[in-house]
Amino acid sequence: MVFFANSNDIIVVDIEVTEKIDDRYLKSFVLSNLKLKNISLENCDKLYVNYLEYPKEYQVFVVNSQFIFFDFEAFYSYYENRDFEGFELLIYSNFFLIFKDKKFFYYQKINQDLNQDDFIKFLNKKFNINISNIKLVSKDEFEKLKKEFTQKNQKINHKKNINKDGLKYIDLKSNFSFYIYIFYLLSILFIGYYFYNTYFNIVEKKEEIIDFESIKSKITFNSFEEKFYVISKNIDKNRLVLNSFDYRHDTAKIVVSSSNKENIDKYLESCENVISSSTHFSEESKIFEATIDVGKL
Repeated sequence: MVFFANSNDIIVVDIEVTEKIDDRYLKSFVLSNLKLKNISLENCDKLYVNYLEYPKEYQVFVVNSQFIFFDFEAFYSYYENRDFEGFELLIYSNFFLIFKDKKFFYYQKINQDLNQDDFIKFLNKKFNINISNIKLVSKDEFEKLKKEFTQKNQKINHKKNINKDGLKYIDLKSNFSFYIYIFYLLSILFIGYYFYNTYFNIVEKKEEIIDFESIKSKITFNSFEEKFYVISKNIDKNRLVLNSFDYRHDTAKIVVSSSNKENIDKYLESCENVISSSTHFSEESKIFEATIDVGKL
């Protein structure tokens, strides 16, 4: 195990959204966006997200599980015996941090000198905040903070303690919540069918056919996130890359790509309510791309 992951060990991705994603579908949403950016995850990776309310943006952190802490977490030692309220900007040689009321708010890498005044104006506007203090951190000071943080946290059981202040951990292990939901749905349909038939056999002495769609419409959820989850699962199943997804007025325009046209054909066969579709081949990239218009999901 390595105690600190520095900026070179961390992949940071910003994802803009129109609204906060339901936690049930956050993992699928993040993984799909990472795939769009050609970022592959390994079994040994850990994933954290930071949601920023005002710009409506998710910040995704990818790091190898051999690392215990991000090096910027050492700044908690800086705030330990210091009273401070508001937003503070901390600038190191290759990254900067914003802390709000002594708690982590935002992190980003930098690779060039910054015009401090213009940079602060940009951050204040981006996050709708007012940075009241700026601190330039030297290498010696940062090393001292890391040493203090290490001494305080070296006895923690790091295998169990994967959570971090200000960051949400996403477990990359497979979970079966979606399949449990499908099983639950089918169970309800079966029970409804059984009691419906039983009732009409007794009262009318004849067999009636149950309207499955009517029952299903009463118990299924109509959230956008759930529809997106089903679509993304089907795309993953057929080994496609989701290039874009536009959902408006109960219709969707989906653009997917693959080096194998059969994968696209299989996806089209499994896709319901297809209004139109077109597929073209790029000679330059040797990739098939399909544009699919889907009716009510």
